[in-house]
Amino acid sequence: MYSIAFQMSCYEKSYQHVLKNGILRHNLSLFQDIDFEEKTVIVNNVSNHDNIKSLFKDFKDISFIFSEKDPETVLNFFNLSLSDFPIGLYYSIQHFTGIYYTQCDYLFHISEDCGIDNLDSNFIKESIDMLESNEKYIIAMPRWCTDDNAIEKTEPENDKFFIQYGFTDQIYIIKTKKFKEDIYHYHHPMSERYPKYGGECFEKKIDSFMRCNKYYGIVHKNYIYDSKCYDVIIKSEV
Repeated sequence: MYSIAFQMSCYEKSYQHVLKNGILRHNLSLFQDIDFEEKTVIVNNVSNHDNIKSLFKDFKDISFIFSEKDPETVLNFFNLSLSDFPIGLYYSIQHFTGIYYTQCDYLFHISEDCGIDNLDSNFIKESIDMLESNEKYIIAMPRWCTDDNAIEKTEPENDKFFIQYGFTDQIYIIKTKKFKEDIYHYHHPMSERYPKYGGECFEKKIDSFMRCNKYYGIVHKNYIYDSKCYDVIIKSEV
């Protein structure tokens, strides 16, 4: 039987939204049928550690990891270094940190700017069952829009999943073992579509690896996440 880790991320403008306003507990409550072996929050680019640490006492069952604790060690594990990220480090280090520290077979990651009220335990169960069915399927995601034509389909779909190359780092379930491998040095012209401000980011590196090596992501047709929560976070006072 496989093990599953639950991870959320937060940063300077979002940690109170996640911890104080109940988003972390709410998100966990959506998956009560899943026995997560690990439950972790990756704290990314928060200036005042004392402020956020004061909130940890209400989450005895959650582990907290600061992404800036030892980024060199984390990146070296993936055969990377800080010099590989002259810009955009903070868009990537939270993901590398989460993958580095988890010991579970599957990692379910949710960024703080994702609304996931439409998700439930079956999303995780059905996605992992599909990932288990083919070694070339390495990441699962909910859909981000209702337009089927917006999804870059590369393989025949089935009744529940689209098969595609594209990758978003906002919400995903990954095969941890594959993502701990040396897969972060590929380049593909299609991956140049990612925003320049992110640099050679985690998201772009995975997209390139998948395209160069014919690995695929699966998108569940019946579940969609809400990216509009980002506006709530950015406009809130922290």
